[in-house]
Amino acid sequence: MRLEIQEDFDKIQCTNQIKEETKQFIDDQMHHKKRWGLKLALSFAVTFLVCGFSYWFYFIPVVAITLDGETSIELQINRLDRVIDVTTYDKLGKEWCKQENPWHQYYEDILQGLNDNEEWMITV
Repeated sequence: MRLEIQEDFDKIQCTNQIKEETKQFIDDQMHHKKRWGLKLALSFAVTFLVCGFSYWFYFIPVVAITLDGETSIELQINRLDRVIDVTTYDKLGKEWCKQENPWHQYYEDILQGLNDNEEWMITV
């Protein structure tokens, strides 16, 4: 196929300068398409890496805080000091979760908001 194109290209009647410019333009266009695919593949790879790192950074717990009082509640904390998971062991804990809605809040705010009338044992 390439040989046929070369033969047809040689039959064209014009100056050598125009032929060279045309060859250069065709080569640039062919490589431009290849670069476009490479850019697309690289952008998907970078997007995938950023999403994966963001998930790892935000949703993987690094600390667990257990609150023991009338009820037992375990808070999973991420690297940004936010609560990403709550485990309760009884009905009072479930009611507390519905009332306080601790997900994605700073754990310090939750600890400050605990009822002062109750005694809490905090385990990290």
